[in-house]
Amino acid sequence: MLIPSDRPLFENVSSREYYIRAGQLKDKAFDGCLHIRFSDSEEMIIFLGGEPVTAIQEWGRWLAVGDELVEAAENKALSTEGKMAAYPLPQELLHIFIHRYVSAMVEDEMGQYMTAKLLIGCLESDKSTCVLKLSDGHATGHVFMNFGKVAGVIYDSPEGRSYGDRALGEMGRFKEGTAITIYFMEISERYLKQKAKARAEAHFVERPFDTIMPAIRSAIEKKMPAPVSVEPPAARLVVASSLDKRIKLAHRSRMQTLEMLEEGEVAWMDGKAMSGLQMAGNRARIALPDGKTHEVTVRQAEIKAEEGKYIIIPRKLRRRLALKEGMTVQIMP
Repeated sequence: MLIPSDRPLFENVSSREYYIRAGQLKDKAFDGCLHIRFSDSEEMIIFLGGEPVTAIQEWGRWLAVGDELVEAAENKALSTEGKMAAYPLPQELLHIFIHRYVSAMVEDEMGQYMTAKLLIGCLESDKSTCVLKLSDGHATGHVFMNFGKVAGVIYDSPEGRSYGDRALGEMGRFKEGTAITIYFMEISERYLKQKAKARAEAHFVERPFDTIMPAIRSAIEKKMPAPVSVEPPAARLVVASSLDKRIKLAHRSRMQTLEMLEEGEVAWMDGKAMSGLQMAGNRARIALPDGKTHEVTVRQAEIKAEEGKYIIIPRKLRRRLALKEGMTVQIMP
């Protein structure tokens, strides 16, 4: 991964000196990245206030991020010869990775009407936290985004390297066929659980009314006979696009990217709709206007509008099936 900093604290140092250098970084309350290049991979240990807090592992196009990877990166630095460099970085860039993991990786090529500016704008509008990589075989660019804000940019080509606004301008050279890779980041569940546990141990928090009432209702319902449903598991859902802001997608830019790139028989719905269908696996059938059914692979999307109401079908598949946005269709397992 290209690091968007042109002023290393040190570079070309043996990885065997890791603990010596880590001690120096602690003394400096260093905020930045310790980049270690090995013959088979790259490791990046993120420091905040002089402490190693998370690590990034990169093998070719694959990227792994996690707080738990720090120890493995440190062990490899000591056991395998590599070259280290330390780069000061702003905290808003570091927080793209701290307590996070790669929740999704999207790969495709830039189309005829797509530009780097349009793609970045899409990620900005949805407040995405991600790393965008663009490469055309001649030049490579990385854009680091924290909640939709550009936190760092680097553009590298045989002519040299550029950073920030200049790098963004240079990315206008990327044309149709440029390889696109987006690594979307999410806060790790393990960190959230640890934080919730610490908060619970530190303070006694009264249960709010809206959490007490479901418990009361549940207690009442247990005393009432449960009705037996004889209807077959099916759902009537409204065909939607990720462009429709009314369905309130949690990660709109990611969904737009997935929908734009999807070529297969795939549809997305929320967890309530999926559980209601009682599917065996993740296959479902869509009843079409001509009376036939079409089988699709169902994936889950975080839809914040009415739960169990919408199904997102990619534009290309909608055209093949003669379905339009706003149309109500029956979905069966």
